[in-house]
Amino acid sequence: MRHLILFLLAFASPATAQVDLTEFVTFGDSLTHNDLLGQVGGIPQDTYGLDPFQAAFEKAKLPGDDIHSYAVGGSESSHLITQVNLYHLMVALGGQAPATTIGMQVGGNDVRNNRGLLAAHAPGSDAAADAVIDDLINNFAIAFGLVYSDERQFIIWTVPRIVLAPDHADEFTLAGKRNLRRHTERANEAIYSLAAMSNVAVYDFDGGLRRMSKMPRVLYGHGLITVPFFGGYDHVFADDLHLTAVTNAILGNGILAAMRGKWGLTASPYGDEELADLAHIPHP
Repeated sequence: MRHLILFLLAFASPATAQVDLTEFVTFGDSLTHNDLLGQVGGIPQDTYGLDPFQAAFEKAKLPGDDIHSYAVGGSESSHLITQVNLYHLMVALGGQAPATTIGMQVGGNDVRNNRGLLAAHAPGSDAAADAVIDDLINNFAIAFGLVYSDERQFIIWTVPRIVLAPDHADEFTLAGKRNLRRHTERANEAIYSLAAMSNVAVYDFDGGLRRMSKMPRVLYGHGLITVPFFGGYDHVFADDLHLTAVTNAILGNGILAAMRGKWGLTASPYGDEELADLAHIPHP
């Protein structure tokens, strides 16, 4: 990843003054592809709402702007390359306009699907465990390089800690949680290094979700309900892995803030009334 970044930095153009969302294209897993989750677990689809990229786009878009997602639920980092290749095919066939801004997120399933191995070994103590994160970083670097252009902007999330989700909150010992955190941090250090590029904004999704889980937002005197509970509109989690509409909107505000800090985006965030409506919380 570091060698790729140094190469791209050599050719990177100065930061553009505004975010161009004329054609916003996103890649990722079920945190971004949440449109069908209601059909899987029986929870009403509107409990999930817009994913964070969509939520941010709805606030930042101008007339004529469009969003297309190639994200697929369950994807690991290797599948990100497949998604990017499909995007390029659609552009070549005329079914997709070239992206002006790209959103990318992945990695949670790499960690989740190898959680036993990663929890059992600290970084640097086991080659197989280290290889999981090495592959995650390399796959992300390949996908990023395949879609990179210094004429477009990128919004990239950090990898969230899987122990924040109800499904895994009580699964591990303290030592296991520490090892998982350190492995995830190693992946996120590579992602954070991309922020050195003028056309890349990194949103600390892990930090945003951690704050939501530990210190839930209070709306009109009603605190959002967090782990281990899930399933309601006024919860942080809609199911044992995925987020509610109100959480996605709050994280969408974080994405807007990242774009504002990097490129001066002036879009208004979701306010308390909008968030309360998503959470079905009564208000004046």
